[in-house]
Amino acid sequence: MSWEVSHEAGLPLKAYFYWKKKDGRLVRSAEFTQSELEVEVERLIEHGEDPTQFVLALKKLAGSRGSRDGDEPSVTALEVGVFLIALLIALGLGALILAFPPKW
Repeated sequence: MSWEVSHEAGLPLKAYFYWKKKDGRLVRSAEFTQSELEVEVERLIEHGEDPTQFVLALKKLAGSRGSRDGDEPSVTALEVGVFLIALLIALGLGALILAFPPKW
């Protein structure tokens, strides 16, 4: 999988993901706005999948938004840090639930 953050004039900033086979053929692609990518990260965590690349893209997307506007960043480093801490906590809790499933 590879990804990039890109902006087309008049459109919102997006992260583009590409899944390719070893021979280079494109298997799947997807694009996400920042809010859609946040939802995707949560979905991956809930399903026990590794969200690392999506979190990195989200961080770049958040940082690019501020530099593109020319104003103050819309998401500060502190907010990204808090998000990453929350993500680690969620991953830890998910691991605990997998290791010790509730007995309903």
